[in-house]
Amino acid sequence: MRVGRPGDRLEITVASALPDTRRADEILTRTFTIGGFKKHPYAFGERIDWSANAMTEGESRTIEWNAQLNRHFHFADLYGAYWTSGDERYAAELAAQMRGWIEDNPVLLMRSGNSPYHHAWETLNTGIRLHNTWPETLARCRQSPAFTDDVIILVMKSVAEQVRHLLRHPSRGNWLTAESLGVYTSGVLYPEFRDAAAWRAQALERLYRQLDEEVYPDGMQFELALGYNTWVLSEFVQVLRLARLNGLLEEVPADYRSRLAKMYEYLMKVSRPDGTAFGLNDAGDANVRRLLIDGFDLFPERADFVYPVTLGRTGRAPMSDSAAMPYTGHYVMRTGWDAAARLLHLDSGPFGAGHQHEDKLSMLVYAHGRPLLVEGGVVMYDRSRWRTYVLQTRSHNTVMIDGMEQHRRADRDSYVRPRPWTAPTPDGDETRWASADGVDWCEGWYRGAYRPYRGFDAAGPAPALLEGVSHRRGVLFVKPDFWIVHDTVQAEPAGPHRAEALFHIHAETAEVTAGGGVIATSAKGPGLLLQPIGATVPSASLVDGQGDEPVQGWSRQYGRVVEGVPMRAVPTALLSWPWDGHGDLVTVLWPTAPGERVSLSPAALPITAGNGLAAGFQVAPGDSVAVYLRNDTPGQRLEAGGGATDGEVAFLGVLPGKGLRACLVNGRSLEGQGVLLRLEPAGTAAATAWGEDVIVVASDVAGRLALRCAAWPAGTTPRVQALGRDWRPTGSAEASLADGILSWNAQAGVAYEVAWGTGSAYARRAPEALAAAGRPQLDFTVRALAELPAARGQRLRVQAEDFSGQTGGEVEVTADKVDAVGRSFLHWDQPGHAVEYNVEIPVAGAYALTLRYCTADEQARRAILVDGALPDASLGACNLPWTGGWSSTASDWRLMTVPGADGKPFRFHLTAGRHTLRLVNVQGSANLDWLSLHDPDQAP
Repeated sequence: MRVGRPGDRLEITVASALPDTRRADEILTRTFTIGGFKKHPYAFGERIDWSANAMTEGESRTIEWNAQLNRHFHFADLYGAYWTSGDERYAAELAAQMRGWIEDNPVLLMRSGNSPYHHAWETLNTGIRLHNTWPETLARCRQSPAFTDDVIILVMKSVAEQVRHLLRHPSRGNWLTAESLGVYTSGVLYPEFRDAAAWRAQALERLYRQLDEEVYPDGMQFELALGYNTWVLSEFVQVLRLARLNGLLEEVPADYRSRLAKMYEYLMKVSRPDGTAFGLNDAGDANVRRLLIDGFDLFPERADFVYPVTLGRTGRAPMSDSAAMPYTGHYVMRTGWDAAARLLHLDSGPFGAGHQHEDKLSMLVYAHGRPLLVEGGVVMYDRSRWRTYVLQTRSHNTVMIDGMEQHRRADRDSYVRPRPWTAPTPDGDETRWASADGVDWCEGWYRGAYRPYRGFDAAGPAPALLEGVSHRRGVLFVKPDFWIVHDTVQAEPAGPHRAEALFHIHAETAEVTAGGGVIATSAKGPGLLLQPIGATVPSASLVDGQGDEPVQGWSRQYGRVVEGVPMRAVPTALLSWPWDGHGDLVTVLWPTAPGERVSLSPAALPITAGNGLAAGFQVAPGDSVAVYLRNDTPGQRLEAGGGATDGEVAFLGVLPGKGLRACLVNGRSLEGQGVLLRLEPAGTAAATAWGEDVIVVASDVAGRLALRCAAWPAGTTPRVQALGRDWRPTGSAEASLADGILSWNAQAGVAYEVAWGTGSAYARRAPEALAAAGRPQLDFTVRALAELPAARGQRLRVQAEDFSGQTGGEVEVTADKVDAVGRSFLHWDQPGHAVEYNVEIPVAGAYALTLRYCTADEQARRAILVDGALPDASLGACNLPWTGGWSSTASDWRLMTVPGADGKPFRFHLTAGRHTLRLVNVQGSANLDWLSLHDPDQAP
């Protein structure tokens, strides 16, 4: 490298496409749609009526259309068009609309505008305008001739009125956060106001208080909906960014930043290997990768924030895999952080301060790179059957009684945890949690009322409630293979009832099997086995996209597209059984990898000593029976099926191809089938085989661990080593062997390797995780193309949906993506999923390839093959940079010309005639709008 000399020339080539102003041009006509309501345009005419609403009829009637209008999100299309084109028509339209809104909507003097709703002055609409659309409009357009002094003075007068309105009428929840950010933003950006400093101080005081009063100690905003939680987090962070950029950090409380760490920690604990997190309540599953990267930027000492969203390639592993968050009531059981990890999320929390669903004890499962148990999700806040459905128990994976839904809405004490929020666990909470390496266990209760299904428009008096019935759900994770779900229902007084456990499954097909089981599979993806075991054999049925009320078998995000329905159809298993006074159902949830199939033979086991419940299964005929035990009186000896324990819950089995699985919850001893696991003092422990000569043992209490196992040869003294977080040995433990029982002093939370051969736990487990965590490597042939001169003046554009074939998955073609040219496709999610195009090349030459795509995934990569081979090895994993979203509510499309190893546009040397272009998913998800083969020196 050398320093430039006089006479040197630097050449910069800028490739640009004409700005896309179609949406702004539509707004200029004064007939346009709002936000995501693409099917509901409104003709405003000469002057916009800000009280207008295009959605006032039928099931889909909602005020959200009008709310979106008065938040002025459509301003972004206009100022974006002005910023990129310089066309004064767009700035003039913004000036006219802002003036018209101010003139037609004088400030309310005596009420907030929240209830009853006032289109212009609802405080949430006001807060969003002040921190989002109005400042951006002024920043982009203030130098336009249309923004005269009179217009700017009028706008600033309105800003002051809106700020004072928000200060007079504070609300709560995510509304108060948005309102306060609007006040703070105005105080920062417009210091010319006499009260600007006071506005900032009042806003900061409210936001600071919110971090304590509306965010639980374990990091989630008390409405318990992921989307609203991430929204308020981004608003809390925006305060820091505004303060830093404007030299006002000294005004922010010293510990404001540190209070945000708990919110990022929550997201880390519930994140999934694909960078998404579990939604719950009025929120869908969403990508949190960018937020966690931002969290690492704010807290560089928290390298664990980025570990999950990089599949362990960056950062530091969290302190534990599984997590209990007792204030939110969210419990996550997981095998690890690799791409093949298995996770179960159990919701045993309060109802929520807002945006609530009747979903106590609902479960969600993610395994082998895909959500497997899903739920209804969230739809528009309207009066439709779909809105009724997603709010009700029937759209979640929990239990209904006599066809009735949970009904916590009338019980305001169930909304939010009682204060103070200072104890490690909430006061009065019944949920119980235990965890050690190899086992997780959680148990929660629902003790509220049940009510019959009731739609939004149901006439007549409210139906009578069912009270006196309780549901207890215990979930035991026998790591790393499966979960045992134990549902107990009780009624006082006793009487006949019917319970129904629901499971919404993200799979292509599902079928009922013997013994009341259900097996769900997908051609290229993972599957899920639901197998009841024990004395209760339920009646199993499947519902898939039932459209008549009460609807059933739907999910907003996952499943099969049904034309004209705002949901997707998913096979939904209903396991139903009668009971009187007391009833139990024990179900095994076993996720299977792509191509794997598991079947279990259930076994009812008589109890030979003690009181409790016993259930078992065989993986294959002739195998020993694996035993699940639930002790009614922990501390007593419970015996059944050749197993015995004094623990509260236990599992013992030697599974074919997997070996020993022994789980002891809140006890001292578990024995049977040639195995003894003992712990002193009582606690939770597990022994898990990793191969034929390695068992990993761990407990959640410090004390004496003991293990006897028929697996090690007679006369052998196994070695015992403590393992680190990465499963590498950290030192030997002093162990003694007497009467075939190996024992040693164990530390709480430390895993110990018991080995008697040449294998090791790290060698057996870690490579599996590391291989899954690494960037997918697909084996492609590399075949260079004979060089040709540039194809001058040529441009060939192909629509994404015009593919000639695909393998390894199925994309969804849609016309609903914002700003797409024609149609586009999504669900290009799985590694190995290839999409092919047959293209006719008119003139032989060298072409560049440009893709119009969008992605919210930080790690999206594609391989690009021509006629079955890579033209160059560098095309085996082309990076698709993050664009910020999926073009669902705003345009996130970006053009990317495929580069070669040198970073310059790669030249595809193509002869005239037909060629097959094959785009293969190597990693991550992306949506595609179109692709273009074109002259390398011209725009696509």
